[in-house]
Amino acid sequence: GNLDWMIQLKQNGCLLEKGKSYKVSLKAKSDLERAMMLALQRDGSKDDNWYPYSNTLRFTATPEMKEYSWTFSMGMDSDPNVIFTISMGAVSDKIITQLHTVTIDSIVVEEIQKK
Repeated sequence: GNLDWMIQLKQNGCLLEKGKSYKVSLKAKSDLERAMMLALQRDGSKDDNWYPYSNTLRFTATPEMKEYSWTFSMGMDSDPNVIFTISMGAVSDKIITQLHTVTIDSIVVEEIQKK
């Protein structure tokens, strides 16, 4: 894809609650080292507002399976229709034309207690 979101792994209908903190973790690898990005975001399909509640989380997948994790707090109103996305298009404006395999495993989004 020539835009970051043009290749995506998506899950619709996730719930994020106002004032709660969350940890996102996953394992990933790619046989071609490449940037990827993740977000838990507002469903903008009706109004084009795709606000990333989690911020946009970027990571570099390498040929070795690695675990990645982030934490964030939901500062907006609770939303039961959040979209979880992993974008694998032209992240950071880098268009990849070389055939490669991306493996993603063990995706977890869990509520955590604030410290």
